[in-house]
Amino acid sequence: MTRAPRPAAVASGRTRPPAPWHPGLPLRLAAILAALAPFAFDPFGLDRWVFPKELCLVAAAVLAWAVPSEYRMPRWWRWWVAVAIVVLGLTALWGAAPLPQFLGRWPRYEGIVTLGAYALAVPLGARLWGAPGPSRNGATRTLRDIGATAFAAGLTLAALLAVIEAAGGRPLASDLDRPGSLLGNASDLGVVGVVGLALFLPRAADALASGTRRVVPAVGTVAAIVTVLLSASRAALVAAVVVVALTALTALRRRERRPRWWATVAVAGAATTVSALLLPLTAARVFGTSPNAADSALHRLDLWASTLQLIGQHPLTGVGPNGFADALPAVLGDTWFAETGLGAWTESPHDLPLQVLAAGGVLGAATAAGLIVLLARGLRRRGVGGAFGPSAVNALVGGGIALLTHVTSPGPFLLLCLLTGAIAAVRTSAPEGPWVRRTAVGGLTVWGLALVLALAGDHAFARGMGDLGAGRAADAERSFATAATLRPWDADLALRAAETYAAAAEQTGATGDPAVAGAWADTAVRTLPASARALLADAIIAQYSGDRSRALDALRRAVVLSPVDPRLHQRLGGVLLLSGDVDAALVELERAASLAPDDPLIRQTLDYARGLAAAR
Repeated sequence: MTRAPRPAAVASGRTRPPAPWHPGLPLRLAAILAALAPFAFDPFGLDRWVFPKELCLVAAAVLAWAVPSEYRMPRWWRWWVAVAIVVLGLTALWGAAPLPQFLGRWPRYEGIVTLGAYALAVPLGARLWGAPGPSRNGATRTLRDIGATAFAAGLTLAALLAVIEAAGGRPLASDLDRPGSLLGNASDLGVVGVVGLALFLPRAADALASGTRRVVPAVGTVAAIVTVLLSASRAALVAAVVVVALTALTALRRRERRPRWWATVAVAGAATTVSALLLPLTAARVFGTSPNAADSALHRLDLWASTLQLIGQHPLTGVGPNGFADALPAVLGDTWFAETGLGAWTESPHDLPLQVLAAGGVLGAATAAGLIVLLARGLRRRGVGGAFGPSAVNALVGGGIALLTHVTSPGPFLLLCLLTGAIAAVRTSAPEGPWVRRTAVGGLTVWGLALVLALAGDHAFARGMGDLGAGRAADAERSFATAATLRPWDADLALRAAETYAAAAEQTGATGDPAVAGAWADTAVRTLPASARALLADAIIAQYSGDRSRALDALRRAVVLSPVDPRLHQRLGGVLLLSGDVDAALVELERAASLAPDDPLIRQTLDYARGLAAAR
């Protein structure tokens, strides 16, 4: 009998070290998809920026839960999520449209639809990047590098598109005043750039100080600076300066003494600051020489004052999630339209603390504060963990600063939630069992399919708008009906369909089938009873269908909801004129003129009414 030869390592008496463990394909793909989620968009859709990012994140979660993981969120996370869902439901219940507000409303759907994605991103970040250092012979480092490389690639592409947009190109067919690139919004682009600067700058400095060639950190740092600068977001610029300062403070705590390291950080900070002062687009906003920049600052102050008034009227539960846009017009001052030139429809106060208070009142604020306290306690006990370490904390601080004057949206916020999970994760004694993972994968797959249907519904709705604009009313109705079938939970589909019919009537003088247009308007008014937009669309459709009494009723209700909107008063005055009530029309038109004294159309209509009154 011949014995098999022994391995050389055994024969020589030496033991071979175990081969490095690398994450399998599912985890690698999960890390890539999660890192790229902020940049995902639908080039063919109408709403291109929300559902594609959420779908990318859910796909990453399906892959991440397909294999065991040593890291997860602490036990308190599940209890906090349960409490948050209850609070979300309670605050929505006291809103004007409970079910649509709980589910989420256009454009950001920040009910359970989008807030659920935010909640999912936190444990996903823990699962992928929760380990504080190399684990299982380098697995964590591998996932960190994969995620960092994917994020740097997305950030670089976003920076290149921003350069094209700043030069006047429109590769994404956008009509933005400032580059929004793959985020769809300039301020969102700036926040993502701030996060990239926090993550890549220390790694780039480490590489240069040690003399190693690491392309990803250097490219990521440059792309981050470019996106911050071209976003021309003042909040992002301030946040970027804070991030550079925090990076330096972190280095002081670890007693960094390499001159090249400090030189790299200093050059990055100086390049960001000097370029912001020299780049025409950015400098105009920094110094307030841009009319848009000066006006936006004043608009913020007016908006915050009105938001505080709204919070004072609903201190306990707020106006409910997604209720801000409908509730705000009731508290706007008489000078809002004249001074801002903006419409009454504004769906966020552009300040994260005020947004939380307006949506959830004391209950919502207490829930958010509880999360911050629990996170802080965990970090204090265990220290800053995660594959990205203190850089992730700096990114969260920078993103939080930027959100003090901006809205929350899936682009940057999903990224911040992923990093939150990475720093808060704990190591488990044993991974979850196969049945837990199978259940999670099954539920997440259903979630992903629902998002696919939502995207398909968006495409159908876009076709309907095109059909109606081209005069194909029957095709438009079929497309709108398909969209509603694919997205039955979305109350704003009916509102937007009614507004599309109303706009077509304004342009052509006809609504297509009046019964069909009126049905969409009826649905919008019924499901969104506090929406002045829905009532306005209903009034326009009724007016062009010859039903002046219905138009008058809708407009009078709309004026109650939005008393300082000059367009509503003008429209009401016009319908009253058509009805022969000149005196009542004059009252409404005088009110419209006082709210928007520089509007030529209002002035023209008022002069006509005065002429009719004088001729009697």
